[in-house]
Amino acid sequence: MAKYYGLPSDAGVQSDSKTVDAQTTYEKTRSALAIALAGADFADLGMGSTESFTLFSPIQLMIDDEIVSNVTRIAQGIDINEGTLSTRVIARAGPGGSYLKQKETIKQFGREHLQPRLSDRSTRLQWNASGSVSAHERARERAEELLKTHLPEPIVSGLRKDIGSLIAQYTKDYDLRRLESIKS
Repeated sequence: MAKYYGLPSDAGVQSDSKTVDAQTTYEKTRSALAIALAGADFADLGMGSTESFTLFSPIQLMIDDEIVSNVTRIAQGIDINEGTLSTRVIARAGPGGSYLKQKETIKQFGREHLQPRLSDRSTRLQWNASGSVSAHERARERAEELLKTHLPEPIVSGLRKDIGSLIAQYTKDYDLRRLESIKS
């Protein structure tokens, strides 16, 4: 309806699961993908939430980041043209040759392939040798690492004033004039 009337659209993505588990992941992935493919302008994934936005989990936040990365990549679609089809590279490799080893193919793969942050792409032998770490544990490790190492960029004073002005401008019609008095 929003597209029909030329309005921006928003949709919420949630899970009814009570914990960080497979149900949370497939419910959020399914909903986010459907919303993205339908062309919504914005989807509130409730980053890190479970149980219908009731609970928050840093582990779920890491999994949701992976979901968003994958859904965003899928929603971008696949660009089909002579360059992306590698017709010249394949012709140059010729019968019996391998276009997969060509620089152009490797560059194209790098542009098209999403490199996951949490998914394990190793063989079972490699996975076992590295400790058989589950996706849940990898998400926990990533959250812990980000909490230890992330340093947010400070908001510069000019931007802080601009944000204050925007808040005042957009809230003046809602009788929230007290926000105008907030000093930066």
